[in-house]
Amino acid sequence: MFERLLQVGRDVRERSDLRGLLDDCRQLLTARGESNSLVIAARALERYRRLSPDAAARFFDALASEFDPDAAEVLRRAESYAMTRAPDALIELWRAAESPRQELLRRLNRAPDATAQIVAMRAKILARLSTHPELRAVEADFHHLLSSWFNPGFLNLVQVDWNSPARLLEKLIQHEAVHRIDGWNDLRRRLEPDRRCFAFFHPALPDEPLIFVEVALLESMPDAIAPLLDRRTPTDGHNDRFKVAAFYSISNCQPGLRGVSLGDFLIKRVAERLQAEQPKLKVFCTLSPIPGFAGWLSKLESVQSVEAPRVRASVLRELDDALRGLRDRHGHDLLALAQKQPAPARAATALAGSAAAGAADAPAGGSAQTADEPVGASAKTDVAPGAPAAHALAAAQGAAGNAVIALKNAVAKRRGEAPADASTDDAARNGRAADLHTLQRLCALYLLQTSPTDARASDPVARFHLNNGARLERIDVGADLSRKGLRQSLGLMVNYLYDLEQIEANHERFAGDRVSASRAVLSLL
Repeated sequence: MFERLLQVGRDVRERSDLRGLLDDCRQLLTARGESNSLVIAARALERYRRLSPDAAARFFDALASEFDPDAAEVLRRAESYAMTRAPDALIELWRAAESPRQELLRRLNRAPDATAQIVAMRAKILARLSTHPELRAVEADFHHLLSSWFNPGFLNLVQVDWNSPARLLEKLIQHEAVHRIDGWNDLRRRLEPDRRCFAFFHPALPDEPLIFVEVALLESMPDAIAPLLDRRTPTDGHNDRFKVAAFYSISNCQPGLRGVSLGDFLIKRVAERLQAEQPKLKVFCTLSPIPGFAGWLSKLESVQSVEAPRVRASVLRELDDALRGLRDRHGHDLLALAQKQPAPARAATALAGSAAAGAADAPAGGSAQTADEPVGASAKTDVAPGAPAAHALAAAQGAAGNAVIALKNAVAKRRGEAPADASTDDAARNGRAADLHTLQRLCALYLLQTSPTDARASDPVARFHLNNGARLERIDVGADLSRKGLRQSLGLMVNYLYDLEQIEANHERFAGDRVSASRAVLSLL
């Protein structure tokens, strides 16, 4: 009984706060004095903070129903402007068409710490948007204002390092969205001299990073994520050897700023800063996930149904046959094929090298690993960076296969068994290589059809980088063998190249629904 009375009391207070909040909003729109409006705005936001999720939802509904423009006034002003084409008539039309919600948000933003609350409000609206389409106009008003308030000209670019405040470092661990940071030791490796981390900050949120990017400084373009994340990889402090800056993770810290352009400006600003700092850096690229590939492929009934004007019909028929073969051998979702990818050559060679010392106790299949642990580092081959990735894959698999055979033979010798049959292993390895090459070609088809709009099913990461002016440079097989990488992209990753002199041209090309891609990628099709 007592709990029910308490709940009744809370409901009464909540209804009172919601009524008071809406009264404050109406009063804010009519208040003339700035000092008065500041007091009202602070009181309104305090009342909003006390609302339960249900009451906050009712507040958003009221914003949608009560603070729309006056349709009759908009029509009258539009007719006036259409007749006169006078500048004053255009100004009056603009004032009539602007939603009162926008002025309300501007006035609410006068209160201390209001910007952070308005960003948080939009995050809640975005979470409801799919089931409450009546909030679309409300969301559009929030997006319009936040895009102006968080214009890149207002943002501060800050390099984050191990000496940054602990609270900021904790936020990096908390908000990393691409490759999870596993504690302080993992974070420290990502901030060593051969790594960089940069974040955007806004003066209104000085202690809150908006978005951050992690960069690896390397000698060559990376083709696997495991070596970049391995905490045991020795730090390379020789700056004169670095020729490549690889952006391998970009994370948005503020859900309420989703869709507000921040990441594209961040990458370009960081590239320019790194080039000024280290003139020997010549290549700026990414090692990016393909989160939509596995889902797209699982739903694909026929390759020939794909809208691919740049690909010959004979190639589409060939890929269609190859896809049916893959599904016959490995299952419809192709996860079985992805899980059979061998350890890259460097790791396999090290494994074989240690076989003589520990073969008696080693299992026949090699070392064990956890479900989330990447298989290992990527192979270094003599293949040029622009060559088709299938050649690099074949070289890596050949080295890996030889190392596995050596390990098996060492174990067999210790046990007094017959050596492994190399021809059987060769046949299986060649079959896997062919299947993985088909997977790589299907991925090229998927990425080359990326659309700047929602006209076609497109990978969100690809759309982000291509719209920023990057070029689709290389598709890497077996680049992410973690559980997440296998589930989302069957182990594949992509290098997007940021050529600072071609960014604008590539962006314009993509805006015209044409993907910029290297010869290596185009040769796959």
